[in-house]
Amino acid sequence: ASGSPAGKPSRYRVSYAQGKNFFDPVRFDSITFADACKVDNIHVKTQEGIGAPMVCRVEFSEERKKTNTFMHPVGIDAPATAVVDFPSKSHARITLCNTRRSDRIYFRGAQRSLATNCTTPLVSATLRQQTSRLGWKGIRRPAEFIDEMGLYSIEMLDPGKTPVVFVHGLGSRPATWIQSYNALLGEKWFRENYQVYGFYYPTGLPPVYPAAGLRQGLQEMHRELLRRGAGRKADRVVLVGHSMGGLMTSFQIRDFRGSSEQLFKTPVKELPISERSREAMETMLEEAPPHFVTRAVFIATPHRGSNVANNWLGRFVSKLVEMPRDLLSFQIPKVAKSFTELGRQLTGGADPLDGVARLKADNPLLSFTLKRPIRRGITYHSIIADRGKGGGTKRGDKPESSDGVVPYWSSHLEGAASEVIVPSDHSAHTHPEAIAELKRILQLHLK
Repeated sequence: ASGSPAGKPSRYRVSYAQGKNFFDPVRFDSITFADACKVDNIHVKTQEGIGAPMVCRVEFSEERKKTNTFMHPVGIDAPATAVVDFPSKSHARITLCNTRRSDRIYFRGAQRSLATNCTTPLVSATLRQQTSRLGWKGIRRPAEFIDEMGLYSIEMLDPGKTPVVFVHGLGSRPATWIQSYNALLGEKWFRENYQVYGFYYPTGLPPVYPAAGLRQGLQEMHRELLRRGAGRKADRVVLVGHSMGGLMTSFQIRDFRGSSEQLFKTPVKELPISERSREAMETMLEEAPPHFVTRAVFIATPHRGSNVANNWLGRFVSKLVEMPRDLLSFQIPKVAKSFTELGRQLTGGADPLDGVARLKADNPLLSFTLKRPIRRGITYHSIIADRGKGGGTKRGDKPESSDGVVPYWSSHLEGAASEVIVPSDHSAHTHPEAIAELKRILQLHLK
C-alpha cells in the first residue's frame, strides 16, 4: 500500500479506480503477486517504479471464447500493477493498471513510473501451452490436431494495437517464440503498440491446408478488430515466420489467383474432393491476398527447400506421417483426369504430399510458389542464419553458408527491404542478433 495514513483503522472500505488504462478486477478469476511465481531459464523483464506487479488470470471457457474468438485454451495471464492509496481515513482505493497500455500513472500530484513485470505472466501462460498436445505429434498424427489449427492470443484483446502474428516451424508450436516474445515485451514501445497472436498448425499436413487456415484466421481477426472499433492499425498487420512458418507467411503475401486454371481442367468447385479440401483450395487459389498484411519477416525460411528433407531422416519422418483420410492426397486418383500437366507435376510422383516431403529441395511446389507475385504494398525482410560450417571463410559467405538445415541459397529472397545474417543454427528466432533485428523492423513499422 502506498501512502497509508498514521493510526490505521482495523477495517477499510475498498474501492477500485476506473479508467481506460485500468483493469476492472471482476474480469479476472484470480490475481496473484508476480513475485510469488517462480520463473526459471528466462530473463525476467522488469521496470522499477511504484506499485506491485501482478498476474491477472482469466480461465478459458467456451462461453468466454464466444466473446474473445482468439482466446487460447490455456487462458490468459495478463500483466498488471496494483497501486493503493487512501482517499480518506477508512477508505482504501486500489488501481489495477494495465501495463500493456501504459507504464505511467498520475499519483500524488505527479506522473510516476509503475513497477512492471511482463515476463512472469507470459511464462505462466506459456508453461500451460507446453503441456498441451502439440509439436511432434502434429507431424506424426496431424488428423488429431487439424481442428485445433488456428490463430490464438494469450493477451487481452485490444483493437487499438497493431497485430503481429508469429508462425512456428516444422514440429514446433507457438511456445517456441517465448524468448523473442519476452525480449519484445521488455520494450515500452512494443508493449504499448503491438498485440501478439500465434498461429498453430499441425506441420505434417500438406501445405495448402495450414496456409488456408492461416489466411482464414487472419481474415477473421481483421473482421473482429474492425467490429470492435479498430482503426488503421488493423490494416497494418505484421507476419513473422520461422522455418516452415516462413513458407506459410510467404503463401499469405503472394497472389495465387489464376493458378486453378493452370493446375486443373475443371473448376475447383466441380472437383470430386472433400469439402475441407475444396475450401482450402478456393481460399488459396481464388482469393486475393489479405490487403491488411503490409509487412512480413522471414527467419531461416527454406523458400527453395532443404536438403535435410531429401536425406534419410527426412524420408523416414515423412513415412511416419499418418495423413487424414479426407485430404487431397488420398483423392488424387479421383481427380487425376482433371489435372493439367503442371498439376500432375505439383501433386504427382513418388513423394507423398505431407509437410515434410514438400520441403525437399527439388520440390516443384516451392518453385511454383516463388514465381507467384508478391502483392503490391508488402514490405518483407529476411533474417538468415549461418552456423559457420558451410565451407565459407566468414559468416554469411555466399552461397556456401547454412544454418545446418536451410542453406543461404534457399533462404535468400530478391527484393527484400533488408537481409541480416546472424551467427546461429536453425533456431535463429531465439538468437539475440535476430531478436535485435526484429525489434528494429517492428520499430520501423510504427513509423
